[in-house]
Amino acid sequence: MQIQILGCRGSYPVAYPEIARYGGDTTCVQILAGGTMLILDAGTGIRKMHTLPEGIRNVHMFITHLHWDHIIGFPQWPLLTSHPDLNLHLYSLERSYDRFYGALERSASRPLYTRSLEDLFEDFHYHELRPGDLIEVNSDLGVACELANHPYRALAYRVQHQRRVLTFIPDTSLTAAERRLLRERKDRITALAGDCDWLIYDAALTPEEYEILPHWGHSTMEQAIEQARESSAREIILFHHSPQRTDKRVDAMLAEQQKNNPDMLISAAYAGMSLVEESL
Repeated sequence: MQIQILGCRGSYPVAYPEIARYGGDTTCVQILAGGTMLILDAGTGIRKMHTLPEGIRNVHMFITHLHWDHIIGFPQWPLLTSHPDLNLHLYSLERSYDRFYGALERSASRPLYTRSLEDLFEDFHYHELRPGDLIEVNSDLGVACELANHPYRALAYRVQHQRRVLTFIPDTSLTAAERRLLRERKDRITALAGDCDWLIYDAALTPEEYEILPHWGHSTMEQAIEQARESSAREIILFHHSPQRTDKRVDAMLAEQQKNNPDMLISAAYAGMSLVEESL
């Protein structure tokens, strides 16, 4: 399984010199496994994906939720115009109102864009998911999902190819101990991430910010590492950096966590970062 982070910034894209190293594009991860391409979220990082590997025409895109930073790059995705034969399977949470496709369609409609989604591609397949679902993409590649603790409901994904596992939880809060429903949700997230090789996890807030915004649906680095320990994750990749967080600040926060947790493999996501089996 080859994994590349194309965008790891949260809330909205930014571009200024102080954030250049970690990057200003919003959430998007590309996975190649067994001759199949998966995409996790369609933030502005997806604009870097200009070509498909030889022989691949089927793309499976899994969207966590409809907040703008996770879908803003979709209408600007270069493959929509450069590969007219693209066969796109798009997966998202089943919703009782405002179906996902409708939101995506409006994001690419006038006056924002001059073409509709139907103008961009023909082979489009939308799949609604329920928490606990397991999607068998092919015989040795599966994707499971559970609800994250985030406003307007978001899905977390576990991608397993043969014996390697990536868990993707870019937006969630760890506040779950005081209410039964949230406690059960946290337990399911812990199980989803159980014994994974890579855990990409929300670390958008500092502890001080979390005190002010405890129900914002985001976590701190400390909480991300707590979740990694509970899940026995082999490597934790801190994700969804605040748009105000400079490279130097991320470096300092990361160094503190590495110092406090010398037994763990901890890194901070950056645009262009590759996760490969040899790193474990």
